[in-house]
Amino acid sequence: MRRRLFFALNVDERTKEAIQKSIAGLRPEFDRRFRFVPPENWHITVSFLGAQDNGRLTNIMRAAKEAAKHFEPMVVTFERLQFGPDDRHPRMIWMATDQGTSGQIGELKGELEARLAGNGVSFERESRPFAGHITLARTSRNGTMSDAGRTVPGTVPFQAGPLHLKCTIDSIDLMESELKKSGSEYAILQNFHLAGSSED
Repeated sequence: MRRRLFFALNVDERTKEAIQKSIAGLRPEFDRRFRFVPPENWHITVSFLGAQDNGRLTNIMRAAKEAAKHFEPMVVTFERLQFGPDDRHPRMIWMATDQGTSGQIGELKGELEARLAGNGVSFERESRPFAGHITLARTSRNGTMSDAGRTVPGTVPFQAGPLHLKCTIDSIDLMESELKKSGSEYAILQNFHLAGSSED
């Protein structure tokens, strides 16, 4: 049996509530162009492993446990709303982290992926610098990328200034993605607590 797996950082309910307040003004303008992701699916993807055999789970979990030992809980700062992957291709709306946060998560990603490779886990690695974000919405079937870009070019409006919304992350989570007609459904398979966390 093969399962679609990825590693992610999950934010707490308080942070989700704050994000929901910050995007409330988006819905009247974007509901026809974008399909909003339910808050229970909000996360920061760290590493996407794709389809993996069940037999690889032990090695995947061992790698994550080893990597987590090298990092302490981190403060994640969400800085702005923006189109993803960029202004020219506005297929999504992202809640983006600041540069410092992206750098910290990028280091965790690098350590994790090195440990995965060392444990014989094969997956496609990204070459571009890591940019932390939560995907809040994706282009809907009733809207097109050109519509979204032409209507609201550049940074998503309704943001009076930098967000600086902060939360503390104390674990990296192994997630499973199951594709259904209603969209992707995610489940946490295992938490790997960072060194020095309350669960360590």
